[in-house]
Amino acid sequence: MNCAILVPNYFLSGGVKTVANFIKDNLIKRGIKVDVISLKNGVRESLSRSITRPSSWFKGVQTNLVMDGDTRVYEYGTNWSEFEFQRYKPTKELTKKLNEYDIVQVVAGTPAWANLCRDSNPPIILQVATLTNIEREALLKTTGGLKGLWYKWMTKIVTGLDKIGMETADAIMVENNWMQKKLLSLGYESKTHLAPPGIDISIFKSKKSDPGSENLIDSDYILSVGRLADPRKDVRTLFEAYAKLKKITSDTPKLVLAGKTLPGEGLMKFAEELGITQDLYMFQEVSFRDLISLYQHASIFVLSSREEGLGMVIMESMACGIPVVATDCGGPNTLIDDSTDGFLIKVGDSDGMANKIKALLDPPLNNEFSEKAIKKIKTDFNSDICIQRYISVYHWLLKPKI
Repeated sequence: MNCAILVPNYFLSGGVKTVANFIKDNLIKRGIKVDVISLKNGVRESLSRSITRPSSWFKGVQTNLVMDGDTRVYEYGTNWSEFEFQRYKPTKELTKKLNEYDIVQVVAGTPAWANLCRDSNPPIILQVATLTNIEREALLKTTGGLKGLWYKWMTKIVTGLDKIGMETADAIMVENNWMQKKLLSLGYESKTHLAPPGIDISIFKSKKSDPGSENLIDSDYILSVGRLADPRKDVRTLFEAYAKLKKITSDTPKLVLAGKTLPGEGLMKFAEELGITQDLYMFQEVSFRDLISLYQHASIFVLSSREEGLGMVIMESMACGIPVVATDCGGPNTLIDDSTDGFLIKVGDSDGMANKIKALLDPPLNNEFSEKAIKKIKTDFNSDICIQRYISVYHWLLKPKI
């Protein structure tokens, strides 16, 4: 069996790339040949045809081959990507490439990306976390003027493409409970499978199991990881909660932020107004080893997002034995049993967040949740268990129909 994993902007993606690599690495371990196909859909991409670059008009879509370790990554441009809906249209160059594989696995945030495969022959498996209108809710609320109108128009069109993408897919692998329920309500029972990605528990493990792990910070701390400049991460609520925590606890741990992007100038000004900047540590583009160390030595992990397809950072924290306080924003309730192995709070509830963090500063409760979190990840979300769900679907789709 040979498999193509199609990913939008593979080298720039965050959580999507993490999921794609989970699938890729575990398929390769099991002897399945895998290539990655990366859609370079940015307006300024040299591989794409762009309205604003007349020199590209008659060249057609360009391709490029690069290596990511031992994995071949085929990069494909798009046509006229200034208009977002054009990014989801198949091209003859991409379709020809996809037809070389037995299986095409699409890994994307929303279903519209499966449209790229609608002219190809192999079975299409769509791994998806959310829907376009849900994913963009926060962005649409915070963007006004002509730009806001443009986003609303594009979102309306792409929401329609979500439906076509789900029709195109032969199987849909969803990351979370709410997305599964949504697709069942839309009539996709026969092709929907709950299949969250897993993690390697030999890498993500507690500091007790990794005695050589170095603590990067010489104090207790609360940790949050993600693309923290993204408005969907709602760092404002996190800062508000931390400021309130300082008022109700006498010995508040530091707050550590790590991610590909850090809070912007506006958020940092807000932190200064709250009087918490002296308690912040920030790490951008940390190494993989340092990221694991940050997890292992944290006291509590906090996720303040307004929307999450699953929350790989929650899974990684739990595997390292760090109890989590997260907003109930879609994916987290697939991972956390509220008040059993972590806490779920309402989106935007800074009071609730502060109170639940305070509760987890109690060592007995923290230790109890830590042990339960580790057990859950080992039992339900380790990579060996999770990848088998994908492989079973592949074999089912490739089985000759009588």
